[in-house]
Amino acid sequence: MHIREIERLLEKFYNGETSLQEEAMLREWFASAEIPSHLASLKAQFAPDLEKSKAELPDEAFDEAFFQLIDQHEKTHKAYSLRKMIYAGLGLAASLAIMLSIYLEFKPRTIEDTFNDPALAYEEVQRAMLFVSSKLNKGMEPVKQGTASFNAGMEKASDFNKMSLIKNYFKIE
Repeated sequence: MHIREIERLLEKFYNGETSLQEEAMLREWFASAEIPSHLASLKAQFAPDLEKSKAELPDEAFDEAFFQLIDQHEKTHKAYSLRKMIYAGLGLAASLAIMLSIYLEFKPRTIEDTFNDPALAYEEVQRAMLFVSSKLNKGMEPVKQGTASFNAGMEKASDFNKMSLIKNYFKIE
């Protein structure tokens, strides 16, 4: 291969326009031929490619170990993501429960009428008031008895007050 053809292939290579066959030709030329001094610095660029092409592939045991590591990582990763999803679901459920309880606690309550007829409602109120009045009167009887005995005691005490007035009137010591 001539130097001009190699320089043309190098220009295509740096522009990203070479085919795989042309790149293989460049690798072979840099591996086998005497390289001119102005292209000697490029040999190092193509030398790693030569080493890669000559490198041996790992054996089957390597592949097996590699795939086992991938499977093991996927299993632990799935368990971890499942745990995260469960925690997120529980947090969401707790938030919904809190919001529902707040809504139910502060929901405006409407009071519906129990009677459609105002006359019936009035009679029911009267009956309830009479019941309260009878219970109140029954509870007041012991209070009346207590106040009657208190009043009797006060009348006797007022006699002492009259004696004090008489004493002051006559200035008796």
